[in-house]
Formats: sequence, structure tokens, C-alpha cells
Amino acid sequence: MDETRNIFGTEDICAYFPDGRFGRFRSFIDQGLGGASLLSVVTRGYQNPFADLASTGYQFLSVKLADGTVFLALKGFEVFNGSNPPTRSDGSGAVYLAQGVGQMNGLLVQWLPPNSRTSWHTHRSKTEWVINLAGSCQRGQNDEGAVVDATDCSYLVLPNQAHFLQTGVLPALNLLVITSHNGGDPLNADDYTYREFDHSYPPT
Repeated sequence: MDETRNIFGTEDICAYFPDGRFGRFRSFIDQGLGGASLLSVVTRGYQNPFADLASTGYQFLSVKLADGTVFLALKGFEVFNGSNPPTRSDGSGAVYLAQGVGQMNGLLVQWLPPNSRTSWHTHRSKTEWVINLAGSCQRGQNDEGAVVDATDCSYLVLPNQAHFLQTGVLPALNLLVITSHNGGDPLNADDYTYREFDHSYPPT
């Protein structure tokens, strides 16, 4: 945990805007990506609070939720535009809105729609830090029926630790920070081992 936190600094404050809008603001700066950064805010407003950063190399994403809009400002990322953002494994409901790749670390902006779940897998030589930016999700490990809340927090997935995420009626927007411990591409899934779920989701 300490290794990941040392290379990936975070701040979490409440942001206020001149027109009275407010929201939770989070900033992330990854030294391992040569200064890649992500800013996020959840607000009831509809105007991009980061618009003034356009001239400084940031790209923008917005995701509408039932109780507001998530605005993201990203630097050092590849942003996937279009109606069909990529998935990473068969059977997973997660799609990926942006990614950044560095020497040791990779970043993924993950969107998990309502009533869906990711694949259930382990990775042999990677550590994954899951950070919930907005929405609501649950995480599971060795038992598909035993899940705990993973909303508004972060947790570390160690090598060879089985894990999956799932949502209920609300979607989830997550930031995944993946560290490779063997010098390989942190976003390459060649060391993943997948498990099969016994039951479909959501239950019918």
C-alpha cells in the first residue's frame, strides 16, 4: 500500500464555484507517469468547471449521474471518444473511457453501468489500486455472493488476489492504478487468470 501511495499522490477537497455550485473535488498526480494527472469533480451544475484548463493540455470527459454530473480533466491520457469505448475482457460489463501508460504504472478510467459487474480475475505480477470517483459499487474477492461496499474509498488488490466489482441500481466511475512488478506493460492482461461465475448477474 505504501509503495502505491508514494508514487501516486492524491488530494480530496470540497470545491466551490462562483455561481453557487459545489461538489467533491479530487486531484491525482502520478509521478510514475511523468506528471500525468486527473482532476475530477461531482457537481449539480452543467458547465465544465475545468474549462479554463483547455489551453494547458488537458482533455475533458463528463458523465451524467442521477444526482449530478462528473467532470474529468485529464493530462497524459488517451481519451477514447465515440459511442463504443473499449472493454478489456469477455463477459465484463465495464468499459474504459481513458487510459495512461507509464514505465511502471497504468491508469484506467472505468465506467461500470448499473446492474453489471467486471470479470472475476487475478493478476500474477500486478498491484491494482481501485479508487471510486463517483456512483456506487461493491467489491468481491473469493466468494461471488460475499461483497462489501467500495464506494467513496480506495482499496488495494495484491498480486494473485481474486477480485471483481459490481453495481446495483447506480453506476460507478472508478480510477484504476495498476503497477507492474516485473517491468512489463502494466495494462497488458497477459498475466490475468479468470474465474467463472456460478450465477448470472443481476439475479433473475
